[in-house]
Amino acid sequence: MATFSGLSVKAEDIKEFIIHIIKMNIANVSIGKATYPVTIWGHKGIGKTAILRQLVTEGIVEDLIYIPLAQVEEMGDLLGIPEPDVDPVSGKRVTVVRPPHWVPTKDVVGLVVLDDFNRADIRIIKGVMQLLQTAQMLTWKLPPRYTVVLTANPDDKDYLVTSIDPAMYTRMFNITMLVDPMSWLRWADRNNIDRRILSFIAKAGRDFLSPDNADRTCPRTWEMFSHAICNIEDSKQLTISKSVEMIKLLGYGVLDSIPVDTFIQFILGELDDIVEPEVIVETYSQNADVRTKILSTMSKSPPRTDILYAILSRLVAYIAKLSQKDISQNIVKNVILLLEEDTIPYDMKTVIVQELVKGPISPFLVSGKLVDQIGSVF
Repeated sequence: MATFSGLSVKAEDIKEFIIHIIKMNIANVSIGKATYPVTIWGHKGIGKTAILRQLVTEGIVEDLIYIPLAQVEEMGDLLGIPEPDVDPVSGKRVTVVRPPHWVPTKDVVGLVVLDDFNRADIRIIKGVMQLLQTAQMLTWKLPPRYTVVLTANPDDKDYLVTSIDPAMYTRMFNITMLVDPMSWLRWADRNNIDRRILSFIAKAGRDFLSPDNADRTCPRTWEMFSHAICNIEDSKQLTISKSVEMIKLLGYGVLDSIPVDTFIQFILGELDDIVEPEVIVETYSQNADVRTKILSTMSKSPPRTDILYAILSRLVAYIAKLSQKDISQNIVKNVILLLEEDTIPYDMKTVIVQELVKGPISPFLVSGKLVDQIGSVF
């Protein structure tokens, strides 16, 4: 059966898509029209639910009700539980159904997230069709400014999921989340992921962040690995075999073997070639050693464009977490001086500038030389 999963886009586009649907639903309710749910499709552990929680932390959404639908075994958990009561008019004994405690009652902008939607039993999936179509169940109704968002894994041989028929698809908007290393780096830098992992993924890219045929390796497990190794000494002390062995043990516990082995090779060798973004934004114009270290990547045989791209990608992620008030004249000067370097290939420079103009440094990124080099970006 075909999977109608919508357009495949990056995390930032998913976020903007959800915000638009929320605003559309609020406008629809105000004129008596229907609201619509959204399903975010995507592979394991790539941050589908994390994007929705981010809307809360940023104040775009005031409330988020999280329902792990795959763990719901009885419709009573969604409909409510019947209990005896007395009709206040007739005095007769009747049965009423009280809504579940999680049903929101506040009149705020909110989300009801049905996580792992297509991992639920088919009875439960059928049971929520009214919620998807009318934002209500038999015994309760969502407040007017709530939007239902579902998350789901692809319906293929890699996932134990329930197939969804066209009647269900036509009740919702669908969109698929891609794994994008640059988007992940932005998130990871804001969330204190170990700098060794940041540098490794910046160099290695999607092939190691979320390999197509990997059983376990994904953004979620890289985060778990980061939490596990953050207190293990830095690479300069990793000549101690016990430290290396512990990193390997921890890595094999959550990741596939090839990413772990490649990561260890990286931190024992190439990690020292990565210039940390804090050093660049603070000292690039004054520190000849830093400048030489970065630009020498292109004078090696063969040129180490992968190392240079990793350095620049880390810089993008670091700047993205700053606010505009954090962007000092010194930061602007150092970033522009680096980007103006003729040693940096123009195609790479174009990509990096395109990413930077999405962030807080955009209003200050003014350079006649850059305009001459990659004017189309501006």
